[in-house]
Amino acid sequence: MKTKKADRITKAIRNAGVSAEMKAITLNKLTAKLKVKCLEIPHYA
Repeated sequence: MKTKKADRITKAIRNAGVSAEMKAITLNKLTAKLKVKCLEIPHYA
C-alpha cells in the first residue's frame, strides 16, 4: 500500500512540474512577442 501512495505523490509532483514548465514557456513566448512589438514601434521620444 505504501508504494501506491508514493507513486500517486510522485505522479502529482511530476504533473505539477510539467504544468509549471508549460506556464513558464507560454509566459516566455508572450514576453518575447511583447518585446518584438516594442521594438517594431518607432520611439519618437
